[in-house]
Amino acid sequence: MSSSQTTQHTSRTASPRQEKRRARLWAVGAGIALLVAIAWGAVVVAGWGAMIEDLPRTEVPGEVAVEMAQGEGQVVYVERETWVAVTPLDIDVELEVSGPDGDPVPVEPYDTLVDYRWFGVVGQAYATFDATTSGTHIVAVEGQVDADTRITVGPSLSTWPFWQLAGPAVLLVLALALGIAALAVWQRGRTTASDGSD
Repeated sequence: MSSSQTTQHTSRTASPRQEKRRARLWAVGAGIALLVAIAWGAVVVAGWGAMIEDLPRTEVPGEVAVEMAQGEGQVVYVERETWVAVTPLDIDVELEVSGPDGDPVPVEPYDTLVDYRWFGVVGQAYATFDATTSGTHIVAVEGQVDADTRITVGPSLSTWPFWQLAGPAVLLVLALALGIAALAVWQRGRTTASDGSD
């Protein structure tokens, strides 16, 4: 019985070759997960940049037209060409928003510090307004600002794209876990082979 138990126990123990094969599979899985995470993250970041570049903007003084649905909210950002965000941006401008019928739309100051950054451009939330009816809204701005300061209008960017980076972050963690597991299994296979040779 003892011999049978020993044989059964030995058959259940993975050989060094099996351990190394398993380590290679896990390493391949880690590499694939890493590549997918990098590609996914790059797509998210590129989308973020494209959205910022596509925001309607105007010099000061000036105006910008925004298509909005009834009840939709928009944020007015002050944008400046700089790599360093000034908190808060020291500006003083007058904003007037008119709806499709020409009636004025209430504009409220944006009290929360929200900004975006993209390759030398920093935008900071300045005001917000909601559409009272669907159609084209005109945002007009007056004031004295630096030559590199503009006004942009777009959705709230308080959380985007951070939540969209959750998927790539999970894949990065998975790749790290698979890489550690592959290293551990590979080392165990080497140890088993060394003990067997002794």
